[in-house]
Amino acid sequence: MKNSMFLLILCCLIGCTSPQRTDEEIEKAFVEINKEPFWQELRQMEINDQKYRKPLDSAYRVDKAKPKGWDSLWALQKQIDDSNTERLIEITEKYGFPYPNRINQPIAAWMIFHHSSKKYHQKIGPLLVRECEAGRIGSLEYAMIQWHLGERKELPFKVVK
Repeated sequence: MKNSMFLLILCCLIGCTSPQRTDEEIEKAFVEINKEPFWQELRQMEINDQKYRKPLDSAYRVDKAKPKGWDSLWALQKQIDDSNTERLIEITEKYGFPYPNRINQPIAAWMIFHHSSKKYHQKIGPLLVRECEAGRIGSLEYAMIQWHLGERKELPFKVVK
């Protein structure tokens, strides 16, 4: 019974995993995408990334104390962060990472992964390695996201004084 249950679960897991796309498939999908709606979606994700974060950060810097409603606003921001992260993972898997030099748009999509919840880190890490090896993400953006994934313990670069 245990063996048959194990085999059933194993088959389900194998069937549920999608094969990783090749670099050629990713580049082809990127070339074929309708760019304007794609840019608009990425811009909106970037705006949403700062929706509550920016005002909360500003209020905290002024008062040096958590403003009223802090917890509920951060809860809303975390929902946005999760939604943005899930969508950016989908985009990156299908089209490659939307690095500004690659897409010719000044969109800081790296911030979305930089603000991602820990529950996504195991998915983001290997995805970023693939994107870095393919040259679809800049080294600084890659380092900043890796710093976040490493729980911000050490700076990803050497500070020059």
